[in-house]
Formats: sequence, C-alpha cells, structure tokens
Amino acid sequence: MCAIDPSFSFRGYCYFFGPPLFCKWDYGFPLLFLEPEYLGREWAMSYWFLGFAFGGFMMSWHITTYLLESYRFPFMANLQRPFAMFCLNNSIIPFVYILVYSIALIRIESIYDDFTWWDIAIKLGSFLLGILTIVGTSAMYFHSTNSNISNFVKKAIEPKLKQMVKSMKTNAQDKWRVDTYFSFKLNTRITRDINKYDASYIVQVFKQHHYNFFIAQGIIIFIFFILGFLVEYPLFQIPAGCSLIFLLGLVMVLAGFFKFWTNRWSTLVFIILLTILNYSPKLGLSLHDNFAFGLNYDKPLQYRQDVFDSLTTTANIEADRLNTLEILQNWKAKQSSDKPKLIIITASGGGLTSTLFTTRILQTVNTKLNNQLFDRTALMTGASGGVIGLTYMRELFHLQKKQKLDINDVKYSYLISQDLLNPMCVTNLTHDILFPIQKFEYNNQSYRKDRAYMFEWTLNKNTNGILDKKISDYQQEEKSGQIPLLFNNSTVLNEYRQFIISSQPIRYMMKPYSTLNLPDRFETDMLDFCSFFESNGGKSIKQTTALRMTATYPFILPSVVLPTQPQIAVMDGGMRDNTGMQIIYKFIDVFQDWIIENTGGVVIIQVKYFPKFKPIKNVNNPSFFEKFISPLAVSTPMSLNCKITSRTN
Repeated sequence: MCAIDPSFSFRGYCYFFGPPLFCKWDYGFPLLFLEPEYLGREWAMSYWFLGFAFGGFMMSWHITTYLLESYRFPFMANLQRPFAMFCLNNSIIPFVYILVYSIALIRIESIYDDFTWWDIAIKLGSFLLGILTIVGTSAMYFHSTNSNISNFVKKAIEPKLKQMVKSMKTNAQDKWRVDTYFSFKLNTRITRDINKYDASYIVQVFKQHHYNFFIAQGIIIFIFFILGFLVEYPLFQIPAGCSLIFLLGLVMVLAGFFKFWTNRWSTLVFIILLTILNYSPKLGLSLHDNFAFGLNYDKPLQYRQDVFDSLTTTANIEADRLNTLEILQNWKAKQSSDKPKLIIITASGGGLTSTLFTTRILQTVNTKLNNQLFDRTALMTGASGGVIGLTYMRELFHLQKKQKLDINDVKYSYLISQDLLNPMCVTNLTHDILFPIQKFEYNNQSYRKDRAYMFEWTLNKNTNGILDKKISDYQQEEKSGQIPLLFNNSTVLNEYRQFIISSQPIRYMMKPYSTLNLPDRFETDMLDFCSFFESNGGKSIKQTTALRMTATYPFILPSVVLPTQPQIAVMDGGMRDNTGMQIIYKFIDVFQDWIIENTGGVVIIQVKYFPKFKPIKNVNNPSFFEKFISPLAVSTPMSLNCKITSRTN
C-alpha cells in the first residue's frame, strides 16, 4: 500500500527539493540545503535544524495525503495504529530523498581538501537525528490521541454521526484496491475485510485523526507566532533552508485543508479566491506594502512629466552642476599634483558574494595605493550587493579619519559577509506571511517589521552599526570632499526610469546634459530621489534603506512603494544597469570640460563579480520549445538595452 497521490505528492517533492540536489553547487540556492549556517557557522546544529525542518515537511505531507486519501483505504481503521501504518507505507519518496540528499552531501564535501568521513558522519547523523526528533514527537502525540476501530466498537456512537456516513466517500469507485501492506517489522501483511463493521465506526476513526491533525497544526502555527517575536535574537535565527522548508510544508498543509473543506468545489472556489486576491488592490483591500524608512507618506506627490520638467529647468540643473563642481574642486585640493587622475569606482550586483568581492578588491587596491584610494576617488556607484560593499568601505574610510583603524584588515570583510538570509527568511515566514503585526517607529513614522526591516537590522548588526545613518548625514562630508560622492540607484517597476539617491542635489543627472538651452528636447530617464521627494523628507531616509532599494532582488526583498500618484514601486538597480556604467557616462558627460581642464584623465575601477566572458552555449538540434522561446529571450534584453541607450546618448 502507498497512499501517494502522484499529481500532488511526487511532483511536490520534485519541485520543492529537486533544485537543491541537482543544480550546480557553485553558489546560491542549493547551498542553503547542502551547507546550512546557524549562529554564523556550518556545524552539527545546522544540519539538525535542517533535518528537523525536513521531518516537519515529511509529516505535513503524510498528514495532507492522509486527510485527502485515507477514505480510499478503509481497512486501515482496523489496524492497531492506522496513521502510523499509513506513514510507513507512504514513506517511499521521503526515503529516496534522504538517500539522494546523503549522496549529494558526500559529493559536495568531497570538493574540499579537508573533507573527512568523520565530518560527513557528523553532518548526516545530525540531519537524521533532526528527522527522528520531529517524527518521534509526532509519533508520541498521535499514538496517545488516535484510536482504531476496536476502541470505538466498545462505545456508543452518537446518532448524529450516522448522518455523516452518507456524505463520506465510501463508494466502491473511490476505493483503491490494496491486497497487502508493510507492517512495522517490514513484513507484508494481507488486508482484512471490515464490511462486518458499521460504516459509522470507520467514519469516527478517520474523523478523530482529522481533529488531531487540526490541533497539531494549530500548535505549529502558534510556535511560528512566538518565533516571530524572538527572531531578533540570534538563537532563534534558524537556517534559511529550514524556513523555506517550513514555508513549503505550511503551504502544503493549507492546500490540503482547503481541498478537504471545499471538496469537489475546490477548483471553482480557488478561481474565485484568486480573482478576489488579484483585484483586491483596486477594491481598496491592498496587501501589506513595504516603505522607505524615513520617508513621509502623508502627502503623495504627482508622478507626472510636468513635475519632472519643473525639476529640470535650466536654472536648477546649473545650480546643481555648480554645487558638484565645488565638490570636485575640494577633491582636487586634496591631490598632490596639478592634474591628478580622477578615480571613479563602480561595482556590479551579485548578492552578498558581490559585497564581499567588492570589499576585498577595494582593500587590495587601497593597499597597493598606500591607503590613498579613497582620497583619490571622486565618485562611487554601482548596483545591488556591489554598492553595499562600496558604502561600507567609504564609511570605514570616514571613520579612519576619527579613530585609528586599519580599513584593509580582513576582519572587516568577514563582518560585511556575515549571513543576512537566516533572519530574513524566518521573518518572511513569521511576519510577512503569517502575523504581520509588529511595528516600529522611525522619524515619526510607523512601519511594519517585515523581512525588509530585518535586512537592515541585520546589516547594521553585522557592521557594528556604522551604517545606521540618514542620507543627510553624509551631505557635509561629501560637500567638503572628505569622502567620495556615492550614487545609489534603483529601478522603477512601473516603467524604465531610475531613481538616483545622493545626499547632494543632482538634477543634472535627470536628462542628457547639453550646454544648449534645449531642455525640452530630452526625455527624463533618471530621477533625483532627494530632490523629487524633498517635501516628503527624501534626505531623511536611512542609508541602509537606500542600500535596500538598490539591492531589492525580486522575491528576496519586497519592492519599495513610494508616496506618489499614481503609486510606483522600485526594486533592484541592477535590473536596468547592473554595473553603474550608464551613471558614470552621464556624470563624465556633464563635467567633461572641467575634467579635461583640471585632471589628467579619468580612471574607472570596475569591480565586476560575474565573469567577463561566458561560455558559448551548444545550440545544436534545439527542441521545439527552445526554438519557440529563444527569440523572446534574445529580443527582450536587446530591446531593453536599445531603449536605455537611446535615452542616455
């Protein structure tokens, strides 16, 4: 016997757990399962939590399939422990997964030179112990609460229960033929005929199991609720892979309960609920939005072309250009030659890996330049994780002027590369999805403690709080040339434009610059964030919020809604320009005359985590779907690139 619904269970395991085992293991998603981190390191407790989470997912799978399919096996009602026997015979796929996971773990451990069989034994043993912990706990709970049919034969059945028999799926066409099943001793047993029992007894057995399942799931959701209040303590920041598995298990259970309660109407009810969810924002039932911390949302601004034009008048552009020219003059005054090289640094996105890579590259270059890199740098920009590394190193350089510290010390690379995913994933499960009720106050505004908040909170904790500042806190230091200019950028989801975040007014970046008085001839393709939201306190947003806005990768972090009419949202700056080079081209174009007259040229240090040359794909004998999709895959980035280029030239 195996109570597996192939359309639900097998594909569920493949979709949920296939990628971690069969994807490339260089970085990213698979390593959340193969190399989990807990309390900042990979050790036995990491794998115990992972095993515990997988055990929870496995029990959720058993509960869901039992809830939906147990009526197909009425003979189980006569067994001593019906649910336990069901789980045993329903565990073929979980056992196969455990075997495949073990092989994958051995393979990835063999990549490292210091791998030993003892290390593998500890990790696998901890993983299996975690599974046994949740399975054993569940077994004790269900053993003490569930009963078989013999217990109910001795008791009187309420008259109301007999009315339920008619609604139960006990028709012959719904039953699956089962002749044998595995016992706890792994022997095959022959199923017994239970036609001698009244059908109401069978109903009562299965119903009691279902009630116990509801109680068990209620306890689990309550635990998640408590976990949400404790997530800021490192002890409760479980590995990110565990949070993902718990989330998938929760989705599976909720889907099973939905199917159970709606019965044959499930498809229609699901379509209706999906339609309501889709149109809920239009009905004023908007879901939880994420905001920029420090920005005032009381008075939304009009997001229109005439507003852009009012910002990009010739007078405004010239005023901002003169302000930046003063900054460049202050920068030059610090240099040792009459015509120094003007250094501009840009760093590409690529998550936390890019942050670490950028930090180490800048430390290395700074060492080679005798700690003069940031004194000789005028501008820093980029996207996503690269900008986080640039901002961190700039802040260390700023602190170096006030206290004695070696910014090239590798310990700072370690601090910035500490885990961010664990607390974010736990918060996503406990706050964003289940209980979005906790709030915090900042700049007289109230915000929810979601995974965006946890990203900033963890980033500040990892870096000892040195980035916990407002954008305006950097204005004077940048103006005097003490630290380089920093341009954060983010992409507007609604269209192609970019928001450039800087403590300085930079309205000259909003349109292609021209010395001719032809402002209406050029389209606004970038927006000066602080100038546009000046009345909403644009410079009051946190520096970590600006970093989050430029590193908001889809689904990892929520897109940031801004106070405009119509409402817009922004996300990762790398979606449009992952290198920051388009910002640099425009900046150089605006100040090219000053650069030619006052410097010996521009040196661009481009830190790019991804390889410059990608391997050429083998396109011999493509399949039908590859032929169908390939024109779309090629045309989309080409058209986007043409659109961007045409607006910046």
